[in-house]
Amino acid sequence: MGPISYMRSRYECAECGETRYPATKIFDVVGTGRTPGLRRMMARAGSRQPFKEAKEDLLVYAGIEVSAKDVERVAEKDRRSYRDLADAQRQTLLQTQPR
Repeated sequence: MGPISYMRSRYECAECGETRYPATKIFDVVGTGRTPGLRRMMARAGSRQPFKEAKEDLLVYAGIEVSAKDVERVAEKDRRSYRDLADAQRQTLLQTQPR
């Protein structure tokens, strides 16, 4: 395991100038540059221990260098996503339960 490089196509709209990179969406790295698997590892490590230790574990176990701050950001975003999902499910249940 280690760093990989890939080339991706870039498309630009001639009318509005908007730029798109279809591979970014396909690989689910829009706005992050990190694969879903790496984000899961970062979130899991960051939720179980201090972010600095999580950063060190990712380097030792997977050879992946990230900053403690990046681990914190990913873990926090993941936590918010789960909280939002739980809130939405709770609201759905409250609306469908007989009173």
